[in-house]
Amino acid sequence: MARGGFWLILFCVLSSAVAVTHTIFASEGSFRRTRVRHDLALVEEDLHRLEGRVAELRARIDALKSRRLVQESVVRRELSYVRPGEIIIDVDLAKRSPL
Repeated sequence: MARGGFWLILFCVLSSAVAVTHTIFASEGSFRRTRVRHDLALVEEDLHRLEGRVAELRARIDALKSRRLVQESVVRRELSYVRPGEIIIDVDLAKRSPL
C-alpha cells in the first residue's frame, strides 16, 4: 500500500511540473505573461497619476477649509457671486465684436 501511495504522489508531482512548465514556456503562456506585465505597468502608471491627483485635491480641500480668500475666489468664480454695490466690468476681448 505504501508503494502505491509513493507512485501516486510521484505522478501528481510530475503532472504538476509538466503543467507549470507548459504554462510558463508555451507560446500562449509567454504571451499571457508579457501581456500581464504590460497591463500591470499601465495600472501602476495610472495609480501613480491618481495618487498625485488625490494629493492635489486634498491640498485644495485644506485650502478651502482654512483660507478665506480661497473660499471667496471659488464662490465668485463658480457661483458668479458679487457683493452688494460691486460693479463687474467684463474685459474679455474674445467676446467683443470686430469693429
